[in-house]
Amino acid sequence: MKKKYYELYQDRYSQVYQAGFETWSGEPQVAELDRFLSFASPEKGALILDIGCGEGRNAIYLAKKGFNVTAVDIAEVGLKIGKKMAADVNVSVNFVKDDALNLHNFSNYSFDIAVSVACLHMLVEQNDRNKFLHQVHRVLKRTGLFFLLNQGDGQAEGLTPRENWFAPEKRRVPGPEDRFIELATLPSWRKTLSGYREELEHNQFELVESFVSENNEYGKCISIVARRTK
Repeated sequence: MKKKYYELYQDRYSQVYQAGFETWSGEPQVAELDRFLSFASPEKGALILDIGCGEGRNAIYLAKKGFNVTAVDIAEVGLKIGKKMAADVNVSVNFVKDDALNLHNFSNYSFDIAVSVACLHMLVEQNDRNKFLHQVHRVLKRTGLFFLLNQGDGQAEGLTPRENWFAPEKRRVPGPEDRFIELATLPSWRKTLSGYREELEHNQFELVESFVSENNEYGKCISIVARRTK
């Protein structure tokens, strides 16, 4: 069976590790997560699902703050690194291999909070985005909140031209030194704030907060907080 475009992240992680790099992740999105937590005020021990966690940097950060964190990604090799990173700092994160478009490992109404950093913008077919948002809605409790961070400032839409999908590009590997590796370009679709609002509302979410920030990992990015409407 032919792989879906987003399944190629497994190959990307493997390439990075085979090239001798220990990790692909940079630092967690501390400023953005802290601003969300200040807004949401979740209780210690709240059940959080980190969707598209990669190597788990944000999941580990949230676990350090006393939350009960489950982290899912389609790239099993990245999850293995995440497990090691969590063990190294003595925190507990439940790492699970799963596809964000079906989340078949989880029951309805399982989590207080869902977090997704740099995942939605990597889905470039609207049907895939709707499947993703439907699954987030399904696994959240009725009072649950959804935090998502995507590249772009929410002012302009940007979709990778199809002719550039999978073309080789040099990518910087996060770390104290500038290190680069050649990887296939994976497409992305960054929407305007109104575009995010529209697709959230289509999937029974209400956008309740948004803010723009800038960090070393993604440059300008937009963070959104949404809650279930049904």
